[in-house]
Amino acid sequence: MNVTLAESRVHQLTAENAVNSTLRDVTVRSDSRSGSVWFRGSGNTVENVTAGSITLVSSPNNTIRNTTAERIRLDWGTGTETFPDDNLLVGNTADEIVISNNARNNTVRGNDAAVRVAGTETFDNRIVGNDASGSAVGIEIDRASRTTVRNNTVTGNDHGIVLVGATDNRLANNTAVGNAEWDYYSASASTNNTVTNLTVGPTLSFDSRDVAIREAADPPRLPEGIAGVGAYVVVNGTSVDSWADLTVKYTDLDTVGVDEESLRLCRYADGSWEPIEEEDQLDAALNRVSANVSRSDFGVVAPLGKATDDQRPYDGTARTLPGEIDASHFDTGGEGVAYHDDEPARRDDSGFRPDVGVDIEPPSLGGTGDGSIGYVEEGEWVEYTVDAEPGTYRLALAVASKRDGELTVSIDGREIGTVVKNTGGWYNFTETDVGEFTIEEGGEHTIRIEWSGPPLNVDRLVVEESDTTTEHTIEIVGNGEYTEYEFDVSGEITGGSGLNAEDSFSGASAAGTVVDGSDTYTFTGELTNLSVDGSATVRIREGE
Repeated sequence: MNVTLAESRVHQLTAENAVNSTLRDVTVRSDSRSGSVWFRGSGNTVENVTAGSITLVSSPNNTIRNTTAERIRLDWGTGTETFPDDNLLVGNTADEIVISNNARNNTVRGNDAAVRVAGTETFDNRIVGNDASGSAVGIEIDRASRTTVRNNTVTGNDHGIVLVGATDNRLANNTAVGNAEWDYYSASASTNNTVTNLTVGPTLSFDSRDVAIREAADPPRLPEGIAGVGAYVVVNGTSVDSWADLTVKYTDLDTVGVDEESLRLCRYADGSWEPIEEEDQLDAALNRVSANVSRSDFGVVAPLGKATDDQRPYDGTARTLPGEIDASHFDTGGEGVAYHDDEPARRDDSGFRPDVGVDIEPPSLGGTGDGSIGYVEEGEWVEYTVDAEPGTYRLALAVASKRDGELTVSIDGREIGTVVKNTGGWYNFTETDVGEFTIEEGGEHTIRIEWSGPPLNVDRLVVEESDTTTEHTIEIVGNGEYTEYEFDVSGEITGGSGLNAEDSFSGASAAGTVVDGSDTYTFTGELTNLSVDGSATVRIREGE
């Protein structure tokens, strides 16, 4: 049979013993429902076809290209000696592509579809560059072997890549993220399957037997003095014989703040992190760390090492503004780097961050989160790394004191404001306004709280976007001498009064002269530079 059928609409199409035929630009429907295409033959092309299903049975050397169907299937007809081999499926859109029952040496490439390869006699197939999303399983290898699974993206499924009773398969450079249950799942004695550069968030390589793996979205906190490279995965077993020879990759940038030579794969269990293997499993030249993860080591796994003296955000991630920051979540880096405490010995009993010198009071006393900072002395300070977009923000602190406690807050060395407060009790926390500050360049910035008087406990920082732009006033008053002046602000100079011909302002800068009178300007942001050549009195009034 040798047929060319193009630009047609049919109800159902069945082709028996078709050879070198072309089915192109056809919509196959039965009444209001999608119909089916069924082929048996070789050397055929099915292209730009829309159908409910497209099935090739015992059909070698065919091409299915750019079709749309609920299911595309390659299958073997029982009792025949012709197998569904050497077919090419490329650029199709389907709910599912199935290759099963003695199908061999087929290529499934560049399709938008979930893919299933099944059968003990199904082998040497290639699943390459597909987008498998929105299904129960993205890519499944069921009892098949010698399958190559490469450069696929598997997202938004219940399970990502699944192997069931599968052996001798090779998976390389795939991405499986955002799947509801597991990004990688193997069971029923799936062994000798080599996985290289699987990205589940972190990038992993492993040989294994019956394991389930996904990114740890909310990893446990690290102890003080320990840092990671931002790679946390959950590894679980699916049988009593489960194991994984696991390698986790990282970049040079990931090692900022951690002693790379001390990196080991560690597991979190019973409330603490412990190395999986004491022996050195680090290859710093290739940026990878490995360990054999067995059933006793299953759980959250991550490469961890000794923290350096580099200052880093608590938990490794800068707090995003606007938002709230737990006062006890000041940066890591140690004494003189992330904080200064005059008395290294702790005077609290919270047990939180026991390796730091800052006194952290338990939240049961009246604070929130992981605790409040107390037992403070004048001259002590803590710092917080934050991430903020350009804009104007307002900062408040939840503070408490039995005295007129005092502290000063700054960002990147620029003072935001000073708080003096007596709340009538060491744990009667009250949100107190500190002031506004302006971020001119987005990215990471450092907030410092420094105690400048009697003790004032701090429970949290609250940063909000400023509802309105606050205007301030600067007045330059002459003292009878010809005086030149100029100044700059971080925001904008919005107006001026009492000015003469020699006075001017534009944008964030102003300049002029005074003798006996006064020049007054309004501005937003902060005064960043002021120069006076002569004799004048300068008055600055903060806006409300």
